[in-house]
Amino acid sequence: MLEALKLGKPVLAWDHGGPAEILAGLYPAGAVYPGNTNRLEARCRQFLEAPPSVEPNEAFSLEDSMWRHLRLYEDLLSA
Repeated sequence: MLEALKLGKPVLAWDHGGPAEILAGLYPAGAVYPGNTNRLEARCRQFLEAPPSVEPNEAFSLEDSMWRHLRLYEDLLSA
């Protein structure tokens, strides 16, 4: 899901857990209330009929993630 959004491809996912956090920051329109299969089906049909555009982005990059982890480890070691 994250890779598709980074490339500018729209995705749909349940609005729960990790996917909800990613969608909230990158593509809120892709969030579907958990278990609402009717809404999920309707959104899939909309995507197929008129694919929405998503701006490619660099959020959640591997480099950024590595630096955040390193900073966390440094903070923990210095505490």
